[in-house]
Amino acid sequence: MTKRTKIILISFAALLVIVSPLFAQQRGLRNRDQTQKIYMDILQAERCNPQVNRDGDIEFRVGRDEYVLSIDRRDPQFFEFYSIISYRDNRRISDDKIINAANHANTTVDVAKVYFNLDRRLVYFNIQTYLGEPSDLKELFPRFMTAIRDSQRAFNSKI
Repeated sequence: MTKRTKIILISFAALLVIVSPLFAQQRGLRNRDQTQKIYMDILQAERCNPQVNRDGDIEFRVGRDEYVLSIDRRDPQFFEFYSIISYRDNRRISDDKIINAANHANTTVDVAKVYFNLDRRLVYFNIQTYLGEPSDLKELFPRFMTAIRDSQRAFNSKI
């Protein structure tokens, strides 16, 4: 075997060692529909009665509260989970009070964050993260629910 052949074989072996994990990782990725089905199955097992809306997001209820689980079309590993509360009918709550309540919740509760629309009448309680495997939602769902509810309680304590 010539020196040149050895160099080519070693280079090729090194390239395989570097590139093969990338191919394995690529095979593990799921598309939005596959991810959506896994999330639906998990939420059905949790008895949340999930439904897919016209945008392809999953809407579900826990008790009397409504939630949305959104899957990014471009990146199915991106996970957004949120609840919306409307303060539209209650004009007695000042904008400053809503801003202060949101700031309080954001600094008190990890993971879940609060933001609002421009007229400050729709308040969003939100978690955004990446899930490597959609099945990870099964283990994380109770923690996400706790974080959202803690954020809502912290917000409401200042309203």
